[in-house]
Amino acid sequence: MNELGDLYAQCPVCLASVTRCKANNCLGDGVPPLALIPPNQPTPPAPLRIAFVGGQSTGKSTLARWAKNNYQLPMINEVARQVLGELETNFTTLHSDLNATTAYQQEVFRRQVQVSLAHAGGYVSDRAHDNLAYFADAADNYSSIVSDPNLGKYLDHLEDVIIFFVRPHKSLLKDDGVRAPIKWRDVLRIDGIIKYILRSLVVPKTGKPLRYFEIASPILLDRVELVRNVVALRGVRV
Repeated sequence: MNELGDLYAQCPVCLASVTRCKANNCLGDGVPPLALIPPNQPTPPAPLRIAFVGGQSTGKSTLARWAKNNYQLPMINEVARQVLGELETNFTTLHSDLNATTAYQQEVFRRQVQVSLAHAGGYVSDRAHDNLAYFADAADNYSSIVSDPNLGKYLDHLEDVIIFFVRPHKSLLKDDGVRAPIKWRDVLRIDGIIKYILRSLVVPKTGKPLRYFEIASPILLDRVELVRNVVALRGVRV
């Protein structure tokens, strides 16, 4: 194109004259570098990801199913029972074998990270990194998990997940038929470890602990309202 044509021709990308584009270090033919292209499309919203963390029999799965149905999200189911079935064992046997317990918790952690990172879009999960509490409580070599590079990647991933910490209540205690009978003192112990983990583990990309929202009420309606209000801050309403 000649100089006169360049003066009046319009760049199809930034809508300035081709002459002006070339004066601004264009890549050629009036196409400016990416940094000079004004955004003309709104940034797509981040995928909605929700995770409920907490101890056994706190109501996480109930809340996860509610979120799945109301926000039309795929659900990441608890991997612990799946791993238990693959190992063809049970919790009673695991509790009497430290090596087996350690191998089991390591595999649960690895599988939870793998499944979560595989979801490019939104999801809801009734677990996150809270299985680390069970690892710290009953397994050996906890430091191997804390120093695992995959934990850092997972924490970076969880930074973009809305995390709800579901606290225990005696009225919600119910045996699931898989684990050993529930004892209130055990539930409180795991709850305390999860709280410590939430407050102490640092997200590599931010240098700060994960943000989370605590659900203390045992009443389902109160719990759902809290979830609904927090998610609405992301611009998603039901």
